[in-house]
Amino acid sequence: MFAEQNYRCAICGSKDPFSDNRNFSVDHCHTMGHVRGILCSQCNHLLGHARDDANVLLEAFTYLIARCAGESISQRKQRHGYKENETAKKREENGAA
Repeated sequence: MFAEQNYRCAICGSKDPFSDNRNFSVDHCHTMGHVRGILCSQCNHLLGHARDDANVLLEAFTYLIARCAGESISQRKQRHGYKENETAKKREENGAA
């Protein structure tokens, strides 16, 4: 799975695990138990703090965009040097959210 993710975090695309033990985290669905992907520590904590609730993450996303008046999403991505990772592209191609 990690090789399929190009040895990067499935969310942010980082090659740095951002953890003291220098390991990435295996992310899993707490309801169904299946493995969803390999994440860096920061993204794993992000999901944990949001309690795996997509609505919380969507509201956080909406909040951030709303507070960046006059800046489109693409402009914001460009300003922050965002590069869509391969996992996100594959999810989009497969129609998964």
